[in-house]
Amino acid sequence: MWYGEWYHNAAIILFTALATRFFTYFRFGWGWFFLIVAFSATYYKTSIRRFRRNARDDLQRELSKRRLFEERESAEWINLFLERFWRIYEPVLSATIVTTVDQVLSVSTPSFLDSLRMHTFTLGTKPPRIDYVKTFPDTEADVVVMDWKISFTPNDQLDMTKRQLATHKNPKIVLRVNFGKGVLVAGKDIVVEDITFAGSMRIRLKLMTNFPHIKTAEVSFMEKPIVDFVLKPVGFDLNMLPGLSSFIDSQVHATLGPMMYDPNVFTLDLEQMLSGTPADAAIGVLQVTIFNGRGLKGTKFGGGTPDPYVSLSLNGKKVLYKTKVKHSTTNPHWNETAFILVQTLNDVLSFAVIDYNDHRNDTEMGVANFPLKSLEEDAEQENLRVPVLDDGKEKGQVRFDVVYYPVLKPKKLEDGTEEPLPETTSGIVRLTVHQAKDLVESEGLGQLSPYCHLLVNGQKIKQSQIIKRMSNPIWEVYEDYLITDKANAVVGVRVLDDKSLVKDPQLGHVSLKLTKLLEHNQKREDWFPLVGGRGGGRVRVSATWRPVLMAGAVNGAGVYTPPIGVMRIWIHKATDLKNVEGLTGGKSDPYVRVLHSGIIVARTMVVDNNLNPEWEEVIYIAVHNVRENFVLEAMDYQHSGKDRSLGVIDVRPSDYVQQGEDKSAPLVSLGRKNLQDSFKTDGKKTVKGTLYYEVEFLPTPKMKNISFEAPPSTLDRADRVKDEGDTTDDESIVETRTANTDAEEDMFEDAKANGVNGTDEPATPVSDEGLELSVDELKTRQSGLFLFHITSGTLAKKGARLEVLINDGYWPAYTTERARSTHATFDEVGECFIKELDFATIRLALNESEHDNADEIYADFRTDLKAFMDETLNGPHTFTLTDSEGKNKSLITIACKYIPMDIKLEPYESINNMGQLRVTLLDGKNLPAMDRNGKSDPYAVFTLNGEKVFRSEVQKKTLNPVWKQTFDVEVPSRTAADFRVDIFDWDMVGESDKIGRCQINLAELEPFMKLDKTLPLINVKSNQPTGDIRISMVFKSALVARNRHATSTFSSMGRVATGLGGVVGGVGGGVVHGVEKGAGGLGKGLGKGFGAVGAVFGGRKNSVSNDGNISIPVPPVPQDIPATQISAPVDDVPASQGYAIPPSDSDGNFLSANGAVGEVGVLRVTVVRGKNLGEDAEKPYVEVKQGRKTVGETKVAANEGGVCNWDESFSIRTGREECALDVMVMNKHRFGKDEKLGESKIDVWRHIQPSAQQPILSAQVMCSVTDGGSGILEFMLDWTPSGGSSIDLDGRASISSRREPSSPANSTKKGSRFRVLSMKREHPEPDN
Repeated sequence: MWYGEWYHNAAIILFTALATRFFTYFRFGWGWFFLIVAFSATYYKTSIRRFRRNARDDLQRELSKRRLFEERESAEWINLFLERFWRIYEPVLSATIVTTVDQVLSVSTPSFLDSLRMHTFTLGTKPPRIDYVKTFPDTEADVVVMDWKISFTPNDQLDMTKRQLATHKNPKIVLRVNFGKGVLVAGKDIVVEDITFAGSMRIRLKLMTNFPHIKTAEVSFMEKPIVDFVLKPVGFDLNMLPGLSSFIDSQVHATLGPMMYDPNVFTLDLEQMLSGTPADAAIGVLQVTIFNGRGLKGTKFGGGTPDPYVSLSLNGKKVLYKTKVKHSTTNPHWNETAFILVQTLNDVLSFAVIDYNDHRNDTEMGVANFPLKSLEEDAEQENLRVPVLDDGKEKGQVRFDVVYYPVLKPKKLEDGTEEPLPETTSGIVRLTVHQAKDLVESEGLGQLSPYCHLLVNGQKIKQSQIIKRMSNPIWEVYEDYLITDKANAVVGVRVLDDKSLVKDPQLGHVSLKLTKLLEHNQKREDWFPLVGGRGGGRVRVSATWRPVLMAGAVNGAGVYTPPIGVMRIWIHKATDLKNVEGLTGGKSDPYVRVLHSGIIVARTMVVDNNLNPEWEEVIYIAVHNVRENFVLEAMDYQHSGKDRSLGVIDVRPSDYVQQGEDKSAPLVSLGRKNLQDSFKTDGKKTVKGTLYYEVEFLPTPKMKNISFEAPPSTLDRADRVKDEGDTTDDESIVETRTANTDAEEDMFEDAKANGVNGTDEPATPVSDEGLELSVDELKTRQSGLFLFHITSGTLAKKGARLEVLINDGYWPAYTTERARSTHATFDEVGECFIKELDFATIRLALNESEHDNADEIYADFRTDLKAFMDETLNGPHTFTLTDSEGKNKSLITIACKYIPMDIKLEPYESINNMGQLRVTLLDGKNLPAMDRNGKSDPYAVFTLNGEKVFRSEVQKKTLNPVWKQTFDVEVPSRTAADFRVDIFDWDMVGESDKIGRCQINLAELEPFMKLDKTLPLINVKSNQPTGDIRISMVFKSALVARNRHATSTFSSMGRVATGLGGVVGGVGGGVVHGVEKGAGGLGKGLGKGFGAVGAVFGGRKNSVSNDGNISIPVPPVPQDIPATQISAPVDDVPASQGYAIPPSDSDGNFLSANGAVGEVGVLRVTVVRGKNLGEDAEKPYVEVKQGRKTVGETKVAANEGGVCNWDESFSIRTGREECALDVMVMNKHRFGKDEKLGESKIDVWRHIQPSAQQPILSAQVMCSVTDGGSGILEFMLDWTPSGGSSIDLDGRASISSRREPSSPANSTKKGSRFRVLSMKREHPEPDN
């Protein structure tokens, strides 16, 4: 675009001169000279040609714009199209107008007329004409503005051919007016013809990216249009009457002027019109609870105290609800709840306080207004006190609660499909009665004048208009209605004939369940025959359901169906999955989740960076109906953002079960099926990837008393309050419902029992027969389905979700909806499969985090599942939840049921398959000589599932080493564990030499039984024996929590549904808990291990200052750091003297002096630095999590010489429970997903011992974070009790810590300061 600028020409001239000078100086030939000249000439020619083309285009564009401003464009091309198209389209358009207007006229007929109908309507054969179009180019990028001059002159025949004149028709409108009543009726036609119209209008189109790409169209007339016509009601043109024509014109302009004469515009919202959602559709439900009024001021005529009631309306318009009257009080108590459907949150909810009068009109005392806009930020607002104002003066106040339940909307996925909405029992239904046909007339009663009643549950909610003299009426009447029990709701339509002198006879009725009506509409079946009355005829009815998530709407006890069985799904592996990370150079991080009705019920572990993942996991899914459909969906985990779908597979229980010999017999499983299915993507159009899995259906036994008692809904309670109110109050001002006739009651009862018009089979009642076991008998059954009904709660804070965790699972087995108030009514039923009841635990936790993948627990309660069942199996029980300090007290009420199942667990599913393994490395025999001196320096490295878990000490110059070192490691699966030991010969220079390897089979271990074993070592390369080692192992069965990723998995409609089962065969790394055995061994190990800090980070030796302070540098770390983690207490004891092992409990947890695992206080974690994080660590940062909550994240540090310096701190609160920190080293990517370089886990109470005999309040921690064991992270842990910044050590020691920069020699680079801890020991006076 810059070709032709002066510097282009100057540059080419300068280049030519310098190039010729260069070639001349070095004595090149004439050929090079001509080559340079040819290049320069070609460049100049090309650039000047482009410049001229661009200039020509710019001139043409500017001239075109000027013409757009100054000239008008002809539209003859579209006029020619209209001329051809009009003859085809005009008859259809006229017929549509006749049908539509005829219905409007029949409804709008004045009372002195019998009927008003449109008999004829035609626009003629000559189409409208667009005289010119003018476009305005200087508008916003998404706006188009045009002026159109339009004329419609069908009487102008000068430009018509003879053939066109032969078939020409003028516009004509004929209205038939019937005067009189009954049989005394006379009719007269009013004719309107010779219609002419001309006007100039401005059209403004607002564009958008989504379909239909035009958001709004604004139309306005720039001047008054010309309208002319001939009106012949009695045979001559009434416009001939003096003044009538001008009067009609003025009335037309007066009507259209405020609507669409410039500057007023008439706006069409095309996006709304074409979206399929009516513009007046309700977007949600308001639950308004009116408690009381205070200090209401009102003066009754003749004196006395007011009798107040409240009238609710939106924007002060139609009254939507009225409370009862409270007589003779200025401080009334109503305690009534109203449900109001809202169409927009831009309205204002008005509380009109009115004084009731017996013999005259009621008096308004004042109005309190509440803007609904505030509900967008806080959907539930409690205990609101709003002043009642009258002419700007306060007349008291009203107190109320407002809760907003929005209509659920489906979310669009990346492939364009919509995420399915959950099945809810509550929602807003729009019922529409469109029309009726073939209604039967009665002899002697004249023509029909039909109308209809729309009913829900036998209650009339809408009456249509009366259509005079029509046996095929079109009503198009609709009503939005709140449904709280979708399964039992009944819809009815009654068609009646309007008669002036006698009771309106019923022409027929139809009644059907709402669920049946919705099913028929999905099949495009909306015509239903009328029954009863005169018989014959049919009516067209449709329904649109929009779910609303109210209490008990998804898994409420009222609609809960006990499970008929369990599907056990073995998810083995997947191959050739879709790679959604290809653009960023990575691979998908897949996991599989199971969905039912759009709600996630289970998920597997995440396998990082693998398109052929292996899971080997078993999950259990409760099945309530064999016709249910479950979806196995492979997902790509995203560290930030929403996980992406890799494909879906449908699983139906009906494929794995069959009915018994008769319907009363239990279901029979078809056995385990080994399956191999392909994932389908892009709306099930594309196939990519294969899943290998097995499915088996396991029927549940028939049990008694499995259902839960449903609490009354809020709507039911509101009705009960109205019914139980003061019967002396005036009933006329209370919201009343039309009394049900006997016919309506019969319709309602028949539909409830039989479905549609009594034609469907009645629903089979739920049988309460089956096995009945006592609580003690149930607790002897190890496996089964655990059902729990969360009814209500009194919470310390609103907005929290209640999570139910089984066996301290990382993901909750069930999560409720977010509590909308501190007095929450949940009414939700959850399910979870229990494998071994004796070992099961349960935890109730209130999580107030806004995201489902984070933890912000402010109160919890945990206990053994058996003890929990003792309290809840016989009825609801209230549990108290608190935080670690006994604060945030909350109450949760839960009832439970247990369905035992005789299931044979696979060996890897049992709790005996997971737990803690204690390994003692004893000694070695007959190792080969690897050094020149005929000796070796052996050490051992233990690896579990590819992750190094322990590295022993180096035994110098021996072929028969003696270690006697012990470590503990968590084993998630004994049967699937890959556990081995490698023996290396340590070399001071270069890598260590491999001596031998031995595989250790953990499946042969018996729980709690010690096993001494001599393991032969094999050289990996030569496969020759290289000596033996002796180890001792003890395996203790215990639950091992899964190490899961924080994904956005549980985000379907903001809730987590039932989770059945968990990882039972997952293979993951263990966390080392052990240290060296004995005080001396520990001290020796730490002393030797910390001796080479200079080689790692450039540290210096210990030094003692003159004032007695001992300055301890960062603890030294061996050059070959173990793959576990080591630490040195920041204390006054030199590292070389060693430390005693603090006492531990039966689980191997280090205990404080009072026996608690930890203490209440504040832990300050400092991420100091890292080393050898790998070549890919270009922009590394460290993320630290506690559970699912990210508690700290550093900035990106520069990787200089393999060392990354962060030196960033954050604080967390600690309690007496276990405190573990998950550490992940990530590599930042500007585009795409951040790469994980390594991870580790820090057990805080193994390094910090606040209540030990010799307290340890600060510790320097080194841990390995990569699979290879070479990456090192350095942390500083500083702990202070919750009462202050120091702790009294009863005269033993007073410890204060501060972080100071080291000497300048170690602080040459910014951000890489070497920090030390200064410890001052206060010696007590010696005893004499």
